[in-house]
Amino acid sequence: MSKIHILNGAQPYEFAPGKLNKTLAERAKATFEAQGHEVR
Repeated sequence: MSKIHILNGAQPYEFAPGKLNKTLAERAKATFEAQGHEVR
């Protein structure tokens, strides 16, 4: 098992709240955890 650290470096703006980056980080976390990795 490896350790994976996911960074969401998005800076939300009025016209771009960062929903896509948040969704991608959540999906990546779920995928890695399902494969048995430790995710932060």
